[in-house]
Amino acid sequence: LEAFKRRGPMVHELTHLLLDYRTNGNYEAWFTEGLAQWEEYKHVGWEWAEGETRLRQEPLPLTLLRRDFHHLRDEALVYRQSFRLVEFISSEVGERGLRQIVTLLARGYSTETALTLTLGRSLSQLEQDFRQWLARQPF
Repeated sequence: LEAFKRRGPMVHELTHLLLDYRTNGNYEAWFTEGLAQWEEYKHVGWEWAEGETRLRQEPLPLTLLRRDFHHLRDEALVYRQSFRLVEFISSEVGERGLRQIVTLLARGYSTETALTLTLGRSLSQLEQDFRQWLARQPF
């Protein structure tokens, strides 16, 4: 918290800028928010944990998160799930895999295709695996 207070949201906002620049805006909203929070957590040690309880009770369907990110009312849940999805993806494929997703987005692949190629599974399988992983995480 002290590091965040000293440095502010610079890492978070810089991640958005770099992703946008690298991919020319070719990404889904949940991915840019999740990635920005993930980088912020890694470099500053700060995370917006609000929404974790609701996420544990019932994660949003990935189709809803992908389609209606900016229109969903529970902002804390939406942002928390985005963060946790990127955290899960990183746990599966590491930083190299996250970079591969960004590279594929930069080449014009859709977010769905970039995730499928990198993770080697469909989005429905990704969602199922994410829910199982989330249930195993300490609260």
